[in-house]
Amino acid sequence: PVVHNGKVYYGVAKRSYDPATGNNVTVADYSTTTLVADYPSLTNLKTISSEVSVGENYGYRTPVNYVDEKGDIYQMVGNGQKACILRIKNEAYDNSFKFDLSEKLGTDVGALGWFYLGNGIGYALFYDLAAGQSETAGAWRIARVDVYNGTAVKMNISYKLWLRQYQKGVYRDGKFYMALAPGGAEGAG
Repeated sequence: PVVHNGKVYYGVAKRSYDPATGNNVTVADYSTTTLVADYPSLTNLKTISSEVSVGENYGYRTPVNYVDEKGDIYQMVGNGQKACILRIKNEAYDNSFKFDLSEKLGTDVGALGWFYLGNGIGYALFYDLAAGQSETAGAWRIARVDVYNGTAVKMNISYKLWLRQYQKGVYRDGKFYMALAPGGAEGAG
């Protein structure tokens, strides 16, 4: 979640329950939804939904929500579907904005999170949707995104990466640092 102007924003993943089988059922075609509450009391709960995106946005160990310098929230969506970044303004989705990462990179990609550095710039961890998220597929890559100028550039990293559970990167002195190692092999020092 992210806290902004006395509110906390939690991304949501929805599941349904089948009473006939007793199984949880994954649902992927719901409008992307965020739970909003007063902070720190966690009262006055409400949900907001996007009109331009479907699917979950809770992140899987990698952050998805960031507040930029203008006071807008940018949110990554894309687990198991085409990845995009949405914008939340004034406690509602700004349905006039959708940064389509698949379109920008020229291939269908999914993503579980990203790291925002400032001034519209961030780094998205994405994977080839056709290859999936498997650790052995090594289908993960990193892109530098600029949500203000609408661009995304694939980083030139030769490793076969698995970034499904990547949790942290560090931005210091104008540079972004993240530890990387090839899947199933020794890392470099």
